[in-house]
Amino acid sequence: DKYPEAKLIGYELSMGPILVGQLRRLLGGRRYRNVSLRFGDLFRQDLSDASAIFCFLTPKGQASLPAKFARELGDDCRVMIEAWPFPELAPAQKFKEGNNVSFFLYQGSQFRG
Repeated sequence: DKYPEAKLIGYELSMGPILVGQLRRLLGGRRYRNVSLRFGDLFRQDLSDASAIFCFLTPKGQASLPAKFARELGDDCRVMIEAWPFPELAPAQKFKEGNNVSFFLYQGSQFRG
């Protein structure tokens, strides 16, 4: 309810997380009304309309994301990466609390150097 105008779309290739997410969405009522979960490959989606992206992929899985982001993202799009930063790019910000995993924030413009 904090950002009712936000449109959140999640892509996943494994049915387990999709089913858990759909259950949470159904049980969450209005809290998740603007969330859509889809079975699909992030690398085959057009991200040009995105204003923010969150990814949790292995380093190997995210290796080709910078090139995709450079082609498709607007300069102001925010990209949050969980756990492993892009080795060739310095994040705009890093977030870490206690022993929790780190998050790395990038701007779309960073992917075009």
